[in-house]
Amino acid sequence: MLGDHEEALEWVTSFHEAGDSLNTKGLIPFYSDDAILRWANFPSIEGRENILNFFDQIFVDYVSMKHNIIKISVTDDAIYQEASVDWRLKNDKPDSVITLRAMAVFGRKRGEKSARWIDVYIDPAPLFQRLKELKSNI
Repeated sequence: MLGDHEEALEWVTSFHEAGDSLNTKGLIPFYSDDAILRWANFPSIEGRENILNFFDQIFVDYVSMKHNIIKISVTDDAIYQEASVDWRLKNDKPDSVITLRAMAVFGRKRGEKSARWIDVYIDPAPLFQRLKELKSNI
């Protein structure tokens, strides 16, 4: 089981490194063609291309994003991950960072290269509020 945990941690770490690059091309291998993303309370997003388009639209507001894995647990068909995420936003003060806690569940069987679905549990209100404030100041 330790090997399963190490493999899952390596996969999740690589997934977040790809996302934290703010370049959606790096995320392509992590989503199956028909993947489903359920992020916060937004409607489900179906299909890899639609998921990448979703991230393309929100990444434009970020200077950087960093996922900090706190803990993962592995089952036969999913990875459960607790993390904090740090965002730096365009047009914000250089030292301003918004940090939010999140929980994600990756629908991925052991050894699979791509997730079939990902559920992200997060309250993005502080992030969206700050984005709204910054956009109103432009």
